[in-house]
Amino acid sequence: MTFLLARRIIPDTITAFTGVVGTFALYAFFHGERDLAVRLLILALLLDVLDGMAARVLGIASKQGELLDRLFDRYYQVIVPAIIYAHHNNWSYDATLYAGLVITVSLWRVTRRVRARLYFVGAPLFLHTIAILTSLYVEKPAPTYALIVLSIASLLPLKYYRRNPRHSEKDNKGTYAEARIAILAVMALLPYERLSLVLGVVHYLAIVYGLLGWAYYLYADKGSLSNRVFYRERVEGY
Repeated sequence: MTFLLARRIIPDTITAFTGVVGTFALYAFFHGERDLAVRLLILALLLDVLDGMAARVLGIASKQGELLDRLFDRYYQVIVPAIIYAHHNNWSYDATLYAGLVITVSLWRVTRRVRARLYFVGAPLFLHTIAILTSLYVEKPAPTYALIVLSIASLLPLKYYRRNPRHSEKDNKGTYAEARIAILAVMALLPYERLSLVLGVVHYLAIVYGLLGWAYYLYADKGSLSNRVFYRERVEGY
């Protein structure tokens, strides 16, 4: 019984710890430790991959765990980076507008539970995380209005390519989980002053994918234009 209980709380504990890491990232940024703040948020992204992997390996994936994961994702992936972005831009009108918009959109998305596993529905919220974190190391970050448009793309039920096509839509497998863990681990450890060019490329790739990633289904799907671009099935709420 003790083993079963421990097995059930392992993924949820990892998920909850992302919130602790996100809070320390915010604390570090406000105390001038920008590099540490970015590394902590990347660590939270890494933990997010691990909690899903642990749930699948232990065979205890559940709706409750999924909801908990979504709630903490919103905190460290959106709320903390949005506050950091607005503060980094001196709380200008457009930066504050973006922060409020993306946080509102992210919380609204918690109420949606979409069955689709072959694609993301709406621009993935982690694109905002990547764009904000890398913008701290790019001399000319993407204009705030581009991030506002990306927030709108996260709101709409647009289809975005998501996973390895060799997996069926019914599979509950992580998308390139091992590769994501390796990349995030490297990003959390490497000196960023040697990666400024790479981070700049990643920054703009995230923005371009967020603005145009839906276009893949214009030729990859069949049917009417709206059916190819938009997710048309019923959305379940928690």
